[in-house]
Amino acid sequence: MRKNDKALIGRCGLMELVVESAEPASGIRRGWFQVTGVPGDVELTFECELGLLKLPYAISAILPHNARSRRVAERGGARLAGQMDVVGLTWDRWVWPLAPGRTPT
Repeated sequence: MRKNDKALIGRCGLMELVVESAEPASGIRRGWFQVTGVPGDVELTFECELGLLKLPYAISAILPHNARSRRVAERGGARLAGQMDVVGLTWDRWVWPLAPGRTPT
């Protein structure tokens, strides 16, 4: 939360995120924070945004203009892996490798 106006600028925690498995021609995958409302003809990948639950990788959804979160991800070893549209906003998708030798898509 931003101090001067109390605007929400980010969050941290475990969040199940459902995203399109295949990257579309636009380069921006669609995503949802829950399965409700997901079109039936979309192949999905269930991802955990920031998690250490024996997963091969975790992701961070960071708004492109959020330079501070981007720097945290970069310093922590995450890599930018495209974008996704979740709740009508375009987010950068940062991947955190958690298991050696496992390459996320």
